[in-house]
Amino acid sequence: MKKPSTILSLSNVQYSWPGQQQGLLIPEMTLDRGEHCFIRGPSGSGKSTFLSLLAGLVTPKAGTIELLTQDVTKQSRRHRDRFRADHMGIIFQQFNLVPYLNAIDNVLLPCRFSSLRRDRLAAPAAESARDVLEALDIPRTHWYSKIGELSVGQQQRVAAARALLGAPEIVLADEPTSALDENNRDRFLNLLLRLAEEKNSTVLFVSHDQNLASQFPRNQDITDWMEPAA
Repeated sequence: MKKPSTILSLSNVQYSWPGQQQGLLIPEMTLDRGEHCFIRGPSGSGKSTFLSLLAGLVTPKAGTIELLTQDVTKQSRRHRDRFRADHMGIIFQQFNLVPYLNAIDNVLLPCRFSSLRRDRLAAPAAESARDVLEALDIPRTHWYSKIGELSVGQQQRVAAARALLGAPEIVLADEPTSALDENNRDRFLNLLLRLAEEKNSTVLFVSHDQNLASQFPRNQDITDWMEPAA
């Protein structure tokens, strides 16, 4: 039986890649609000596909995916898009920042797409964006810089700030540390998890880097879920 605090619940989720002989089969998985989980596995093992299933960007062949007690597998694409905008922050491997916007305006994007996330802010949106950038150690001199003027590490933290603004219940992180050296990798992860804990957000972090696993109370090897496609 799922607890009242359960934020994510998967049951018998099956996904097959078109034209391939391999798929994902997830018998069961649950996470509580504020819980963090590390999903490890080599490149090409389905980590990004797993996050895409949670985000509603792809749908499973079978099974149920419940997020905030809603079975997203039964929702229309439009409803899945709205749910993602309101309740999820996503940190992409390539960051997916808008190059012609400055750091502040990139961070503010979720609140432009979701009134719910905007209404959660304790301060005006621009002030809240500055606060989270400051918490992630982005110098004030760079807040109004175009993205191309920032270092890779700074772009990564801007992407994290965008994902965290408006306290989404779920944060999905798709190998965001792959381009960083060890020191910057560990520093970024510590900042991300600290801010997520402050906002009581659940973090699902996927990576091939086994060295990150010790930072998370929950660990899952995605190869345990790889099954031959039916």
